[in-house]
Amino acid sequence: MKRNIRMGILAASLIGGAARAEESAAWSGTITAGYDTRYVLYGYRYARHLYHADTYLSRAATESVSLWGGGWYGCFSDGTYRELDLYGGADWTPRERWTLGLGYSLFNYFDAPFTEDDEGHEFTAYAIHTTGPFTLTLRDHYDLTAEGHLARAILAWTREWPARWTLDAEAEYGHAFHYYVEEDGPHHGQFKLSLSRPITETVSATAFVARTLALDALDEFERDDTFGGVSVTRSF
Repeated sequence: MKRNIRMGILAASLIGGAARAEESAAWSGTITAGYDTRYVLYGYRYARHLYHADTYLSRAATESVSLWGGGWYGCFSDGTYRELDLYGGADWTPRERWTLGLGYSLFNYFDAPFTEDDEGHEFTAYAIHTTGPFTLTLRDHYDLTAEGHLARAILAWTREWPARWTLDAEAEYGHAFHYYVEEDGPHHGQFKLSLSRPITETVSATAFVARTLALDALDEFERDDTFGGVSVTRSF
């Protein structure tokens, strides 16, 4: 079971890379290192103090198709969890403001108290629509272990200030279809605020605070929680 919630920086990279027709075949990307007060994935709350790093690469294959991929590593400060994920996929921009895509993730669990599996596999299909400062993302995650789907709808809003600060607000709803729960239904909700600022031309820093909500499918064994984190990203 895995997210590829990966966070706001990955979503922004996908949208930006796919929305423009790049003539150059050169790869571009980001390297991110961060700390979260708790590891929260699709409404599931794992241990506190998550340290993580991510490398994301993308390139234009044609005027309307781009390829992307990378890896994510996470660990807990108490040494009870280590995970390495590898992911990749493709975006297609059939028209302005719309992006469609497919992705695949391989999750390698070296030490993970929340699963007995050594690895996991997830396929993702998504559609992204951008209008001004708003971005609506619809995602379907199919997990081979669960043999079920998790559908997510994410509405994001971005505001930039002259002082180069950027505020991002995000609301997410998840709906389970045999996704590690006995019954289908509302799975989780999440609200997130992120504030970022460039440090140099290629390096930026981000801080966020989020509130996760356990809905009908999770409320018997999960609860609402507030968490936050900081990260530094270098683009190239």
